[in-house]
Amino acid sequence: MGEENRGRPSKISAEDIYDLLDWKGEPLSTTEIADELNVSSNTVRSKMDDIKEFRRVGMKPVAGSTVFWHKEFLASDDDVIEESFDLDALAEEYQQYAREKLVSARAVYLDKRDRLRHISRSAAANTETAVYHRLKLLSAVNEYEKTLASSGLLAYDQLQLARISDDLDASEIELEEVYKEDEYLLDLREFEYYALDVSLFGGELNGLTGLSGVYHHAIWSVNDSIEGGEFDYRAVLDDVPEFEEIIQAGDVLDDFVCAVYGVDW
Repeated sequence: MGEENRGRPSKISAEDIYDLLDWKGEPLSTTEIADELNVSSNTVRSKMDDIKEFRRVGMKPVAGSTVFWHKEFLASDDDVIEESFDLDALAEEYQQYAREKLVSARAVYLDKRDRLRHISRSAAANTETAVYHRLKLLSAVNEYEKTLASSGLLAYDQLQLARISDDLDASEIELEEVYKEDEYLLDLREFEYYALDVSLFGGELNGLTGLSGVYHHAIWSVNDSIEGGEFDYRAVLDDVPEFEEIIQAGDVLDDFVCAVYGVDW
């Protein structure tokens, strides 16, 4: 039931990122920092303006992510930085790492989907076991979508961040600048449809970029329903989507991933 969030800190500070860079002594991508601090990539990105206040921290966009380093170990001049580490190699390594995580997250989703399909009748019922199965499946969909957001698809990442942030407005994002149609098989109109408009959960949600909000709302509801160590599943029935709705959302996400990267897994 959302194992990947268990034990995660509720928030981090820019100082935590600074201390990590100081300790590691090497350039780290957004995803690597998130993994080291056990938070999401979006949490790290939300601290970017604060990190810029540290004069001894350098940062540079690389392959749809951002690389950070401590200037005590690497000079701040771009030419020297290019000599200090191979940005092209780092970008290729990051893309390979992100693609492997995406493939792994997809496999987990499809495995849970197929296994729960065999017990779909019980998973669709309003029982404690059924709610547990639905949360497990929703967790797998959330992890798949979260991995997509950090895979280097910058336009999707920015739209998702704008959707969950009070400081950003999706309408202000110049998608033509950040979504490179020549790098993906979906045209911009199709990309926007999946990211912002496709109907999910019986019309309760529009756009894949809102999936994480559905998942976290369900988890918060579960946490609020626990009293004295007991889970009151009846209290969360309205907040945990129906089994078939979760599968539909996951399959739309999978169709989007396959279409963007032009692969038939």
